[in-house]
Amino acid sequence: PATVTVGETNGCFDQIASIMQAGSTYSLTQTGTLGGLPATKQTNYVARGVVAYSDPPFASSANEQDVTTTYTYPTFPSSNQSSLDIGYDSPPTAANPTSFVTYGANETTTDAAGNSAVVNGTFSTPVANWNLMLVTAGSSATLSYAGSETVTQGSTVNSGSFNYTETWKLLGTPTITVQAGTFRTCNFQVTSTLPNSLTQTLWWLYGNGISIQEQDTDSSGNLVDNIQATALTINGVPFTGP
Repeated sequence: PATVTVGETNGCFDQIASIMQAGSTYSLTQTGTLGGLPATKQTNYVARGVVAYSDPPFASSANEQDVTTTYTYPTFPSSNQSSLDIGYDSPPTAANPTSFVTYGANETTTDAAGNSAVVNGTFSTPVANWNLMLVTAGSSATLSYAGSETVTQGSTVNSGSFNYTETWKLLGTPTITVQAGTFRTCNFQVTSTLPNSLTQTLWWLYGNGISIQEQDTDSSGNLVDNIQATALTINGVPFTGP
């Protein structure tokens, strides 16, 4: 897929239109600690293109992205789990290649014992263009989520609604070196109003938002999670930077 560049001011996401094109893929391996345990996180992404999607009156079709993630804990295999996240967004346009609207998503998670949980969320008000607010160091964007969910685990089904806000702050655009290579990144801090939520610090690949490093801290400032990329392949080609 072609690379779309719209200038430094939108650099953190200026290639997002490329990786959202149908058939685009990436494979990302990250290792480190999650919940204090040694872990490997394997993420495989594929853009499916435009599909039918019902979210009246906002959309009758959407751009689908599938993300399959597997968590492996060598010292505690009963914690192993995998998930399939399917997100639905508006397709980027030629006039606004970095501008998109998020309509909703669903996630299916399966643990080592075979139990599964399914979460479906359609936002009552789609989330639009938040990435365009994050253009300079210190800029921030607050996302207000409201929707419904259904969680199925074994024979138990629970339904309910969710309502929370999430604030993203762009700290800067540092170049970092990890095992997978040396990458220019966009460094975000993410906080949420969800109870007991962790503060996330993310280093995403400059241009298209692929995670290079992730750290989570609890309310006392303790580092809970810390993982870094050890291998990254985009559209079948190994990528090591910048």
